[in-house]
Amino acid sequence: MGALNLYKHIISHPHYYYCEKTNSFNSKSYKSKQGNGYHIELRIVKGIIVKAEIGLGYKYRFINQLQFFQIQTKKLLKSIEFHNQKYNIDFIIDQSVMILSKALLSDIDFGVSPFVSKEAIPQVFQIVNSSFNTDQKSIAANINIGQLVA
Repeated sequence: MGALNLYKHIISHPHYYYCEKTNSFNSKSYKSKQGNGYHIELRIVKGIIVKAEIGLGYKYRFINQLQFFQIQTKKLLKSIEFHNQKYNIDFIIDQSVMILSKALLSDIDFGVSPFVSKEAIPQVFQIVNSSFNTDQKSIAANINIGQLVA
């Protein structure tokens, strides 16, 4: 298979769809063996996929886990688990900014260089916030993911 547009790849997956309300690619809800409901939200930030596992509670939605993947290699870069954290998009943005800022200051290999120096740290929020507020379909449509490995 040759180069493939990321948007077409995600949308062609039978378990994902674009959700305008959350501006993310969401999985269909599923239940754990214990009967708890979950779904996945995917968002794209500068060559990185931010994957949020959302628990569907009786009254609230909860963030159970955030994972960061490099798009081209599909390598898991960082994973963070949460307990009893109510769903809030600002929390997801803040956590994404924290992880990307730490990557800038450490040896975490994100496979992309969206930031040039430590002086660019104040721009991290702007980049993440802009990505989360830009139509994720258009961001994904502008990314070719090359050879896909089955």
